Amino acid sequence: MALAVHPVTLEVFKIPPTSLVSDAQHPVAIDHERFERLAATGALSAEKFVENNSQVFETSQIFVVRMRGGAVAWASRMSTRVLDKSVPYLLRGEMGREFVWLWPMNKAFHQYLTRKDRQQRDTTEIAAAIDEHEPSISYAPVNPGQMLGPDDVEGAEKINPSELTAKQRFFVSSINSQQTLFARRVKESSWTSKMTELVDGQQSKFGNRSAAPESLNVFLPEPALKRQLSSSVLDSDMWTKRKRVSVSASSHKWVDDLVCSCQERESRAIAELWGGLPEELLSKILVTRLCSDLDSSAAAAAAAITTMRSLSKAWCATIDDFVGAQLATLHASVEFCESVDPGTVGRRVRSMGLVPRDVFRLEGWRSYLRLRIKREKLSPSDVNRPRSSPSESVNRIAKRLTYHELDKAHDAFLRQPTAEEQVAKFAIP
Repeated sequence: MALAVHPVTLEVFKIPPTSLVSDAQHPVAIDHERFERLAATGALSAEKFVENNSQVFETSQIFVVRMRGGAVAWASRMSTRVLDKSVPYLLRGEMGREFVWLWPMNKAFHQYLTRKDRQQRDTTEIAAAIDEHEPSISYAPVNPGQMLGPDDVEGAEKINPSELTAKQRFFVSSINSQQTLFARRVKESSWTSKMTELVDGQQSKFGNRSAAPESLNVFLPEPALKRQLSSSVLDSDMWTKRKRVSVSASSHKWVDDLVCSCQERESRAIAELWGGLPEELLSKILVTRLCSDLDSSAAAAAAAITTMRSLSKAWCATIDDFVGAQLATLHASVEFCESVDPGTVGRRVRSMGLVPRDVFRLEGWRSYLRLRIKREKLSPSDVNRPRSSPSESVNRIAKRLTYHELDKAHDAFLRQPTAEEQVAKFAIP
């Protein structure tokens, strides 16, 4: 039985054998660590199988799928092996072979034209079964605005999660949804480096501004404008005519005492407010905050757990029981639950910073934090981080400015003539 996962909803569909043409059932073998990284980031797709295949890729690993309306698409299979001994024996071994992954139409059509051109240039090139089926590049998906999915396949039917085996549910729970309509860029391509060199070359024509003096002049690239402002605004003697008000030390002490008194009253009022809450309501508030921190980051989760455990011995036991119950629920949903959608289970596991395989190695909140920190350190290696945005560069320059320079710039702006004054100045009598 051939299955397919919807790329957005993660629903599982059953594909009839009549919709598969020239299917040799020859999957692409992928290392499980690589599979987890691709699946967790939503990059698991047929063209990625080719890119990350350590062995020689063969044309028998591509076959034809009949789409609705008589269209034709290409597809591939993949498989991975779970060798981790912490995973239950029932979930170990090979998995994923029965799932079909559709190629994007434009990517498949490009490969089709490449093979046709290669066969015309080289008569010794061996033709494959896929060369007889041109991908329907003009095909419109059933769901406009989404990529190809199993609901586009002729005769595909949605199945209930209870019809899947435990290993199939574990496989689907490891996959994250993807919604891009574009063919994914090959990681080895130099597109990013070429665009970076192009942008750097254009920016270098404006000169090096990193060594500019820490003053307002970094915002004024024109030399003539700099000289004009230096003579008319920045070097004006109007700043020396401002009156300075001297404040005695006793006045400072009086202000400090007033601020401290206000802070003490505010802290006392907050303590009385929290202390007057019923214990049941206070528990719900803190547990809600802990749930929010568990879904944010490893640092926030660690800070919330350690802070709440330090409140008292009773709260220490409460937090340990609550986090333990959350982790036990994840373990049970991944291994035993048959009625819950595996896509929903996977989203819950990923919201806590883990992958489904990690739930079998959890022994408490300490092991949970160690695994989550490890996952957060591994994830940036497969993600291309953009350079700093222009707004960050402007903020760095603005932080170097002193309050005196900002005050001068503000007054210079207020001294600018209005539109009526400019018209009156250049009006012809």
